[in-house]
Amino acid sequence: MAPKADKLKQTLENVQLFFKKNEYENFESIAKELEKLQTRLEQKKLTIQIVSQSPILAQALFDFIKTNKTLLEFSQLKFNTLPKTPEKIKPQQFPSLKLRRSRENITDIYQYYELSEKEQLIGRDPKSFIPINSKHYRGVSWNHAIIKAVLGEGNLVQWEIWDLKSTNGTFINGKRIKKCQRLQLKDKITLGSSKPSRAIAELIFDFHNDPSEPNSDYWEIIDCDLLLLAIDTRQNLSTQEQEFIKNIDSTSISRQFLVADLPDPQTEEINVKNAEANLAQLENWLKNEATNSSFELVPLFLKPYYDRNQNKEIESCFQKKQEHFFKSLDNLIKGQPENLLANRLTVKLIQILEPVEPILERHQKALSEKIDREKQKLEELTNIELKGAVKQAINQINEDKDKFFKQVKLELAQAKGGLLDNYSKYSIIYKIQELVESLKLKILIKNGQKYIRLSDEANIESQDINKILIVFCTSYLKEWIKEEWKKICEVYNNGGLNALLQRAYAAVDLIPSLLQESPFASPQSINMHNIFLISFAGISCELPHKQISLGSYIMKQLRSQMMQIMMMLTLGLSLIGVSANKNQLMKDLSSIFNQQPWIFGLVVSVVTVLLVNSYRKENDNKIEEVEQKLKKDVANYYQSFTKNLLEKIIQDLNLALEVEDNKINNSLKLVSDMYNNYILELEKQQTEIKKNLEEYKNQQRNLEKDLSEFNKLKRL
Repeated sequence: MAPKADKLKQTLENVQLFFKKNEYENFESIAKELEKLQTRLEQKKLTIQIVSQSPILAQALFDFIKTNKTLLEFSQLKFNTLPKTPEKIKPQQFPSLKLRRSRENITDIYQYYELSEKEQLIGRDPKSFIPINSKHYRGVSWNHAIIKAVLGEGNLVQWEIWDLKSTNGTFINGKRIKKCQRLQLKDKITLGSSKPSRAIAELIFDFHNDPSEPNSDYWEIIDCDLLLLAIDTRQNLSTQEQEFIKNIDSTSISRQFLVADLPDPQTEEINVKNAEANLAQLENWLKNEATNSSFELVPLFLKPYYDRNQNKEIESCFQKKQEHFFKSLDNLIKGQPENLLANRLTVKLIQILEPVEPILERHQKALSEKIDREKQKLEELTNIELKGAVKQAINQINEDKDKFFKQVKLELAQAKGGLLDNYSKYSIIYKIQELVESLKLKILIKNGQKYIRLSDEANIESQDINKILIVFCTSYLKEWIKEEWKKICEVYNNGGLNALLQRAYAAVDLIPSLLQESPFASPQSINMHNIFLISFAGISCELPHKQISLGSYIMKQLRSQMMQIMMMLTLGLSLIGVSANKNQLMKDLSSIFNQQPWIFGLVVSVVTVLLVNSYRKENDNKIEEVEQKLKKDVANYYQSFTKNLLEKIIQDLNLALEVEDNKINNSLKLVSDMYNNYILELEKQQTEIKKNLEEYKNQQRNLEKDLSEFNKLKRL
């Protein structure tokens, strides 16, 4: 084998081995092209392509060359009509799903599945349009999903994906579809999980470039070693022939010949002169206008090969031209035809390998971006000193909490002292005394016995003083409790319990995404209802009143006062020098009263009036004493009652504060556990990121080796 061909063969083998070791995107089509090149090289035959706008001329030139056995031995002949030169070549795009395949040393490898208007199944079933290998991917059902074509706006075909009641679901861009969803460009479909990973099948809806070129006839025709364009000298070049000659891509063509069919001088005298003029004009055009063209002008007499009536015997001048043409071709081919073939196939190989390097560079860039992202993540995670920050925040909250509850208990003690202050008109003690003092006495007769009772003239509906006082005391205390709890929640110690909880949340909200809402529950409303449900025992608000009759009182007073009256009279008489004993005095008084009866009546009247007044005053004094005693007893009772009830209320308030304290402690424990778990997760993430970084760096090193190896292979 010729040196160039031998080198090309070795290069092809190395390139094919390279692609077998490295499965990158779009390399399957490249591998097929390489196989075709290898087959052509092994055939060791040059390709001679004949084209003409005239099929007759093309066939004639074909038949003419077939007469040369040497050319037939080393080449294969083809002839076609002249193709149109493509204006601009753009690869066609087709909608497709590409399945990402993950390997240990390569990432972002895709296998394309071109979509059609037929329904296409996705699942573990090997007969599926996109079969998912259960050895590589988990969570995929046997018949997982199906792709359907639908008509959208403007009667354009669009595609929908339907979940076939799969066990683990179908997700688009991380969101699970309920039944079906229309696909948009770049949609990421994951099967069995919302997050892609190595073990999760990921499909991407995209448009895939068709590797085949449009106007493939043109490229197939010019894919040759020797190109022969047959023209007729009897007429000028056509526009199509001119365009073909001027714009031909001769990269892979070794030699190009412009074979001009000459007219027969014996039968076409007129055409001979036109042919000479046309040939001269053609030579001038090739020299001045088709400067980029490398066509060699070869005039030949081809009429014997397309005109059956033409004598096969040709003139010597034509014979010499034909022999000269064959000789030039023989010299070209006999030298080392494999080298010519190698030249063309080398150009073809370079064209095939041209898109490989950008693909490798794209993967290299993607790996670099991944490494940068992972480094940034690792740096962000490393910069967060959560352990110390969480501990400091919890200590700060505990200090603030202890200070708050200590201050609240002090405030409660002061509020309690103010409520029970005997000297404050705002205290409940004063209010009870004031209420009791406003009560009036009422005398009742029950079972013939008089009773003195305290009553509230302002409260006509209820005459039960105990009920009135109990309602007063409990209502007052309820309002006091309500007000104190409000102060505890909103006022005491710089904003109360609510402000404490807000400060606590702000202190522990180090990662907003972790604590989306406050872990500290708002304080509960105080409920002292059970304390006031007790059936309170009252105090007696009435006393029996034993009052003697007026007559009895007068007789009693006369008996008790008679001796005093007599003694006063005796003393008075003795002072004026009249001495008399008791009996004599009585006789004298009787004599006076008999003689002057009006004096007796006057004395009796005066004495009676005095005794009646004394009777009333004494009775009023006794009633007043009973009233004072009753009021004192009632006031003392309900003041003591209030003090005892307040002690229970304070105990319950302290219990409520302990509950709130425990709630905060539990919330802090929850926060601590959450952050500990989060820190553990961060450490796992750091480990995973470091692992990914090492893996990506290995991939990067392997890719650099691949690029270096590929660049060596390109040096043909």
